[in-house]
Amino acid sequence: MKSPALRSQETLPITNSEGALITIKIIPLPARDNGPFIYDLFLDDIGVFYIHEPEQYGLPPNGPIGGQSSASYRGQILFDGNGYWIYDGNQIGIPEQEQIAEFILNFNGHSAMSHHKDNTLRYL
Repeated sequence: MKSPALRSQETLPITNSEGALITIKIIPLPARDNGPFIYDLFLDDIGVFYIHEPEQYGLPPNGPIGGQSSASYRGQILFDGNGYWIYDGNQIGIPEQEQIAEFILNFNGHSAMSHHKDNTLRYL
């Protein structure tokens, strides 16, 4: 086996168990050369909406843009130096975990865009 190739933050569109396309943000945590390699996983909402004068529409004021809320946290995936992995969480099913693990293990910046199901997602 090999150690994970992904070393920078990436987003990955995956198909969930209901057949819907969702986007997972993968954020690597600092690691030694021989691991363990730990990645935080977040549900990534594509796009940020900012409403001018939200109070006028009965909405709460706009909050700070950026960062991830705890509501979007989906757990962690951990790899050892041999490429074996385990998911720590309960919000991502096994088929989705396998898609994420394969992406992290085989990451190649030049071919990463081929994982996107829809060309319009490539340029967001």
